[in-house]
Amino acid sequence: FLVNNTSPCIMSTNYEKVIAKKLAGNTGNERRQGMKQIRNWLESRKNPTELEFLKLWKGLFYAFWMSDKVPVQQELAKNQAKLLRHCYSQETAFLFLKTFYITIKREWPGIDYLRIDKYYSLQRRILEEGIRLSLLGPVLYNQQKEERLKYYKNNNNNEENGDNELTEELKNEFDEEEKEEEYDSEEEEEEEEE
Repeated sequence: FLVNNTSPCIMSTNYEKVIAKKLAGNTGNERRQGMKQIRNWLESRKNPTELEFLKLWKGLFYAFWMSDKVPVQQELAKNQAKLLRHCYSQETAFLFLKTFYITIKREWPGIDYLRIDKYYSLQRRILEEGIRLSLLGPVLYNQQKEERLKYYKNNNNNEENGDNELTEELKNEFDEEEKEEEYDSEEEEEEEEE
């Protein structure tokens, strides 16, 4: 995480606790702030270690553990899976994915029958993002969203290549992400006004 908001470093114990508290917070706003800080950290880290990701996934695992009600669980599963998109490089994203599965393997025996279904849904979301990562490859990394979309539009003018559905899917995802970010910022403004 960032120290003094200037330089990335190995996650410090105090900052980990702050993030963990936000992820396990009672309000949706606290949880969204925690996820936003994690996204920013992932985007800024060029060479994170496996240990850093294992610590991060342990916190994310227990944040998911604390989530109640199906809509909250589904949103959290989607947001945790989308963290793969915020990794600095494809190699970092694969390391992040690897540490997710290490964490699931380590924690799986402790999951009770009441929580097993929500962890199945989390695994489905992560697997879906992992497959997307494998298919789209390095083109998605180290480029801004607009550049990614422009790349696919320019390379997809020829309909013979069969990637038209992929471009539409990417465009829809980018539009969806922008709408979510706008919605989150509007909610934050409303909560600040209250």
